[in-house]
Amino acid sequence: EAQLQSTQAGRASAEAQIAAIGTRLGETRIESPMNGVVLVRRLDPGALVGPPGGGAIVTVARTDVLRVFVSVKEREAGAVMLGQPASVEVDAVPGRTFVGKVTRISPAFDAATRTLEAEVRIANDDGVLRPGMYGRGAIELSRHPNAAVIPVEGLILSAQKAYAFVLNGTKVSRRAIELGYDGGNWLEVTKGLSPGDEIVVAGADGLADGAEVRVARPEAPSPSASASAAPAASATAGKP
Repeated sequence: EAQLQSTQAGRASAEAQIAAIGTRLGETRIESPMNGVVLVRRLDPGALVGPPGGGAIVTVARTDVLRVFVSVKEREAGAVMLGQPASVEVDAVPGRTFVGKVTRISPAFDAATRTLEAEVRIANDDGVLRPGMYGRGAIELSRHPNAAVIPVEGLILSAQKAYAFVLNGTKVSRRAIELGYDGGNWLEVTKGLSPGDEIVVAGADGLADGAEVRVARPEAPSPSASASAAPAASATAGKP
């Protein structure tokens, strides 16, 4: 019985050694967890891997689908949802817009920038885009067809309220307006103006409600980013 137990213990030890050798043999072949291309190779064939060498061997990336990270302002973060359409433009490919959808939204804001990171996936079947490119991303939050917009020069702020001077013949009237989307150099007007209203964009600081003016219209209309703009006009106060 003692010899049997000793033999069984020897067999178990041999099987453990075989398993350990099999594990080490399997570690000699390192496979990528995904299909892609090698971006960076950090070690040459024959180099020692693992402790004390350590570190990554190669960096592999997919190129058929790329992830784009868009920083969303805190004010607009509540309107961002999964599946929303998004677009990306890169300087390396001018004149072309790449479309995708929001696939992930960060659960927390960046403490330094106060922005929320949204991940957009872009199909790259033709391989035009390359990992590491920088560009400009936009997420479509909503559509406002036929919205009236004005340039920022036509906005008057007073007592935390927004106004615009609207031209009526040779006189102007100060009209309270409500603002919607901020396009940077233009603003959406949700209430108070209608497409076609002419507003003052220069000289409004010296005007009062009902003032008589001399109008100088620009030769070309102000761009309005795919919305119906209120035509702009410069006004100079006339004699009473």
